[in-house]
Amino acid sequence: MEQTEAISALGQYVGAMGLTASAFYVGINILMTMSLAFLVTNMRERTGIMTGDGGNEDLKKAIRAHGNNIEYVPLVLVAIITMDMLGMADVWVHAIGSAFVFSRALHAIGIYETLDRSPLRFVGAVGTYAVLLASGLIILLQAYI
Repeated sequence: MEQTEAISALGQYVGAMGLTASAFYVGINILMTMSLAFLVTNMRERTGIMTGDGGNEDLKKAIRAHGNNIEYVPLVLVAIITMDMLGMADVWVHAIGSAFVFSRALHAIGIYETLDRSPLRFVGAVGTYAVLLASGLIILLQAYI
């Protein structure tokens, strides 16, 4: 099977399973994570620091923005996919998914501003925690009620 046929078959499978809403957020989060990874790589190339942060504040910010994103994306994507697999209305998936993407973007921008406290970082963190709490509760309610 050619690569394009395989991709098409996967797309049909995802569509048939009703997972297109969660697939959207998987794609968006992959692109966001790759963007943050690219910023780290680019900063490493510019500074010549290939391991750790070398005490460079900008590289430290890039590493933390990427690392913090990696810490939360997998769990929330599992939640979003689970919501889709439970047959929940797309509005729930989009509410959780869009709130998460928005929160992660604010958090990353906040870290790039400063490693100390910042309003954007705070709002992004609170939004991320709210998404985790809400998605956990929504999934439990859907699964057992």
